[in-house]
Amino acid sequence: MIFFLVVYFAFNMTAHYKSKLIYVLSDRRYDESIQTLNDIWKHDLKISIPKDEMPINMQVHLEGIFKKHYIRNCGTSAKCWNKLIENGNIAILISNLDGKYLEILDFWNKRGKWIRKLTPPFFAIRISAFLPKGHPFLPIFNKYLGFLMKFGFVDIQQEENEYKYDVLNEPVKLCFAHLKGIFIFWIIGMILGAGAFSLEYLRELLIRRGFRNVFDMSSDATKR
Repeated sequence: MIFFLVVYFAFNMTAHYKSKLIYVLSDRRYDESIQTLNDIWKHDLKISIPKDEMPINMQVHLEGIFKKHYIRNCGTSAKCWNKLIENGNIAILISNLDGKYLEILDFWNKRGKWIRKLTPPFFAIRISAFLPKGHPFLPIFNKYLGFLMKFGFVDIQQEENEYKYDVLNEPVKLCFAHLKGIFIFWIIGMILGAGAFSLEYLRELLIRRGFRNVFDMSSDATKR
């Protein structure tokens, strides 16, 4: 039941909290080697910062951004990413945004800053807006996301030379496939249980009406 609520909550969060996007530029030579979320941290992937935000249109390393805010406890960008999720600051969700404009989030001050449009190829890590503190589903949801990230449940899609890194695409499909199977078996179990209960009720009813011999297969009963 908790598992179902978590998946349901993941889908419905997009209706209440606008999803954000961080687009990570990637060199084409990494296209085949990036298969999981952890592979992002291993490669020299960068976030593009617009000219109006910095004097030079420079490339800022993703790991450097995380270490800037978690310099004491970070170690690696993957640990920093997990720390953000554990602290309830961000969550990863499916988004229906068209991606025409890219947005880099100010995670630590809870503000979003629009940046310029980018051209393919790029990877998109879809990140939701901040979850409200004290939400009853927040601890469960964060642990669920951490589980998906730990085992690298991600999906890379190519659409018109555009590479999108969709974090929860395949896992959610997998979850619903499992839920569908569980639901089918639950229905079958309910039907069999109802059938067994009905037969037992019918048996007791017939015995009360005097049809005991019909159900008594002992030798004494057959002789009578």
